[in-house]
Amino acid sequence: MATVVMDEVREAVDTPRGERILARQRATPVDESDIWDALDNVSILDEDPRLAAEPLVVRKALAVRRLLLAMPVTIAPDELIVGTFRARLLVQPKVPDFITAEEKARYGIDQDYGWYGHNTLDYAGLIAKGFSGVRAEAQAALKRLSASGDPDQARQIAFYRSIIVSCDTMRDFGGRYVDLADTLAGSERDPQRAAELRQIARICRRVPEYPATSFYEALQSYALSPVAIHSVYADGAMGRIDQCFYPLLKRDLENGVLTYAEAQELVDCFVLKINDCTRYGTSRNIRMGRFHNVVLAGQTRDGRDATNEVSY
Repeated sequence: MATVVMDEVREAVDTPRGERILARQRATPVDESDIWDALDNVSILDEDPRLAAEPLVVRKALAVRRLLLAMPVTIAPDELIVGTFRARLLVQPKVPDFITAEEKARYGIDQDYGWYGHNTLDYAGLIAKGFSGVRAEAQAALKRLSASGDPDQARQIAFYRSIIVSCDTMRDFGGRYVDLADTLAGSERDPQRAAELRQIARICRRVPEYPATSFYEALQSYALSPVAIHSVYADGAMGRIDQCFYPLLKRDLENGVLTYAEAQELVDCFVLKINDCTRYGTSRNIRMGRFHNVVLAGQTRDGRDATNEVSY
């Protein structure tokens, strides 16, 4: 397992674009003015008291949606992979309050903690089917439950409803970058950068909502999930990224869709984007703030060497 730390990222950057992005990141000052906390004292229950009747897990999904659709989004110069980590993680991020006073008193729930996932998302599944596929699975499960008579039906229905809300949120979160990229492209004077921004908009129209159809789309689909996870103060390992990305890289290279130089540039942008949050992990509240756990190479399920071109 590899632990990726910002101080070591420069060793993995092999393109002029990557060097420019890294230099800009290193030169960016970090101070209290970078903290976005506009929703720290907001309660979705105050905004809509009817939500108190919703199951807790659904309210949590709605609170995360409220945050992800309000927090700032940016696209920096030279970036090809987009996603803005919330508040630059200088302090412990909060989500809008979604827990009733009765629940806090009865169960001792503290929504500022207990968010840690300590697991790895099914990134390969996300790349293969997109959030639209996950949503379809949840909707199918709801239909089965409605006819099952399961005594645990209410809890399961709430769970699948929360998944649907979360899928809708990630679709709309990606849509915010579509709108921003289109806007920036319209005012960009450099024709090459304008074309890059239009491509970013095109890719974010597809992912993470739909299955990735190219190496570039797979990188972008993957990148938005860690941005969302860290923005709500949760943890999640990166997983076996080389195994996730290699099939589409191999296909794109064989079909002439992508050159090795273009692929390296995209990988540089991806690594720098994912590590953008690590330089802000200075607070003791950020337990995993300075690194990401990544598994490279290893073995396949049947014991073969899993090393591929993405591994190195």
